[in-house]
Amino acid sequence: MGEQENLNLIKEAYAAFGREDLPGIISLLTNDVEWIHPRPDQIPWGGQRQGHDEVTGFFVALAQTIEVERFEPERFHADGDTVKVFGSERMRVRATGRSYEAAWAHEFVIRDGKIARFIEYTDTASIIDGLRD
Repeated sequence: MGEQENLNLIKEAYAAFGREDLPGIISLLTNDVEWIHPRPDQIPWGGQRQGHDEVTGFFVALAQTIEVERFEPERFHADGDTVKVFGSERMRVRATGRSYEAAWAHEFVIRDGKIARFIEYTDTASIIDGLRD
């Protein structure tokens, strides 16, 4: 796939997230997808996951813990089979009712027209502060 196709794939993944379409997101992933979010010791959806079932667990933990107030992918950059996206979010923690804001960078690796690897780099301190009672 070319860089434009890779960008379109990632934009479709974000659109599916915006629609809360978990089956749509999963359909865009390789069977052995690797999914990495920092701080599994303090963030319920954090950690390294592999495969469709574990990535589904990521999204379930995310939905149980937070409500999206704003999620904005702002800049996209494709370089071969890698797509990097820079953005920001505002989330409300269901348990505390508090909101937090964080900037993030997402790195995707594409293989055979699907997402094979996702890594999130984010302001974990803001997230952890929002999760505290």
